[in-house]
Amino acid sequence: GDAHPAHLVHAPFTLHPSPVPRPAFEEAYALALPFSDLVGRLAEDANFLNETLAEVAKADSHFTGRLLGICNQVRSEAPGSQVGDMSILRCDYFVDQA
Repeated sequence: GDAHPAHLVHAPFTLHPSPVPRPAFEEAYALALPFSDLVGRLAEDANFLNETLAEVAKADSHFTGRLLGICNQVRSEAPGSQVGDMSILRCDYFVDQA
């Protein structure tokens, strides 16, 4: 086993669009708003982000570490000054046909 708690696993991917059965599409569509709300709430929880991403930030210091550092810097320099936010989310769904 891997002694290091942070490791990366590549997600499955496809090079071409794949058909999605209507029931799976409708389920994903129905969950899009609650999922977006969940992601927004998690993004606002600095303690959760730091605790959850600490090991990943160490292992991936050039990307995740830098993003976490920027997040912490902005929060420390101007706490409570943000009056709004914008999220750009990319959600790719794959249908498990196994």
